[in-house]
Amino acid sequence: MSSPQVDFAFGPSGGIGGTAFYPAIPLGAYKIIKVWGRVGSTITQIGFTWSTPNGDMSSPAFGAKGDPNFEVNIGAGDYLTQIFGSLNSQTRVSTLKFVTKNNVETTVGSQLTDDQFGFSSPPGYQIALMFGRSGSEIDALGVTIGPLS
Repeated sequence: MSSPQVDFAFGPSGGIGGTAFYPAIPLGAYKIIKVWGRVGSTITQIGFTWSTPNGDMSSPAFGAKGDPNFEVNIGAGDYLTQIFGSLNSQTRVSTLKFVTKNNVETTVGSQLTDDQFGFSSPPGYQIALMFGRSGSEIDALGVTIGPLS
């Protein structure tokens, strides 16, 4: 008999400001297919879109108000395996680098300091969710690692 696979949360990394956010993964979600948000001198907004049996479903936007100005799309047959970030001098997230199983890398923002963090999923798992703290900027970010669907 095999034991059930479970999700594991790591983080968040970053500053102590902001209000906690932890979106619910939609029922039956296969994977994150898009990360979107706003970036200026820091990451000011973040949101996620998952593929599900009932179509694509998105989280609310966390952080600043306004239309997204970046979008990271994760292609069919690929999934998110790593996220790296850096912080500004006020310990807010200023850069995010997303890496997929197929080694597609997308970076948003600008590295302003040497303060960095990173999260990686082991074989057979993917980054299924991001959570953290936000106000007018993304103060901290963490991930939940889940089994491949």
